[in-house]
Amino acid sequence: MDYEKYIKDEVHHCYYDLNINCARTSMRIYCTLFSQKLPEELVKAAVGMHGAGRFGAQCGLIEGTLMFIGYHFLCLKIEESEAVAACHDIAVEITDRFGSLDCRDLRKGGFNPDDPPHLCEGLSVNVIAFSYSWIKNRLEKIEAGIRFSSQSLST
Repeated sequence: MDYEKYIKDEVHHCYYDLNINCARTSMRIYCTLFSQKLPEELVKAAVGMHGAGRFGAQCGLIEGTLMFIGYHFLCLKIEESEAVAACHDIAVEITDRFGSLDCRDLRKGGFNPDDPPHLCEGLSVNVIAFSYSWIKNRLEKIEAGIRFSSQSLST
């Protein structure tokens, strides 16, 4: 499968045909690419995850990615600590690559009433393709016996 073409086509379909947000779109795409079932509960939980309901906070692309990592890793029986470390590490990588995790920064100018529809389509394709490759690589390393840990943070 040409995953880059699939991601581009599916983002367009999700935005224009299904009118679903970036968090739902990213989870849907990851689930297809990783042959994972997308539970309806996750779809429902992500209803407002597009910059915190257009507030401009954490981007739905990031939220969808983090939700997918937690869900998929635990379905694969990978330890929670590995999932947490993956969420931490991909957040660092996305910040380094794209400059922020916040919608208001990633989507230059935030949300305005006169914005064209689906202004984030190109960004969505890039973040999802980057994250897919990152997750795939991380899973390959875990399968090879490499272990990761996140910084010890109190919860």
